[in-house]
Amino acid sequence: MKTFNLKIERDVFFKIKPILKVKYALKNINEVCNINKVTINSTIGTSLSKYDVLTLRKNIKLICNQKPYLIKSKKNISNFKLREGTPIAFKVTLRKLNMYNFIYKLIALVFPKLKDFRGLNLITDKFNNIHFGIHDHNVFPEINFSSNIQRVGLNVSFNLKNVSKDKSILLSFLRLIKFPFTNKL
Repeated sequence: MKTFNLKIERDVFFKIKPILKVKYALKNINEVCNINKVTINSTIGTSLSKYDVLTLRKNIKLICNQKPYLIKSKKNISNFKLREGTPIAFKVTLRKLNMYNFIYKLIALVFPKLKDFRGLNLITDKFNNIHFGIHDHNVFPEINFSSNIQRVGLNVSFNLKNVSKDKSILLSFLRLIKFPFTNKL
């Protein structure tokens, strides 16, 4: 599996963090916000066959460069026709090298391929996570289009640390790593 260049990782530690430390008059470089981890979830619909589930697992492994964890249901829910132990989703938590490879892939290869993509809205929850979805996992360059699997979406969550309440440092940090946002910000 090919790893992409680590330009983003080098830029974060040697260019972006020192710039933000000086710009916002922070005492320590560790006060600048940083991406802690990236979590990718993909739900398994009931319409997917066993072959499609295995293909989806293989595709997520190709995208993330890491084996996904299978999440199973914890209890029976009759309204959803869900039984205990039934596979529900795949989950991958990326850190360090795989995380920066995935971020580079998103910014440089996937977002330009998305149809009618005008940028992301900066919406964070109370734990300083950024969430967004990708409607079709086939936009990633590793995926073979000849596989006859249904369109399956991915939920991507960025876990950030050291984010101040005004979020101006966060916005500057994400803009400096070339993260695409709508022009409303």
